[in-house]
Amino acid sequence: MYQFLEYGKNYDFKWLEDRLLPLGFRVVLCTRQAESFAAAREKRIKVSGKPAQYDDLDKFIAEQDLLQKLSRNRYYRC
Repeated sequence: MYQFLEYGKNYDFKWLEDRLLPLGFRVVLCTRQAESFAAAREKRIKVSGKPAQYDDLDKFIAEQDLLQKLSRNRYYRC
């Protein structure tokens, strides 16, 4: 996602995923409901060395949406 946002590059790692599959490795995308970010932020800023990075929750929600779009149709859903 970082490479896509910063440089417009969308690298295909299917070759790596295919090689890891027989070894039992799986790529798992964990997400949260958009409305849960605020509560998670309250917990996170208590232990964060840079709590201001969590000020813009819309950025986290947008990044999660992008991750879901980039991964759509690439992985099996459990």
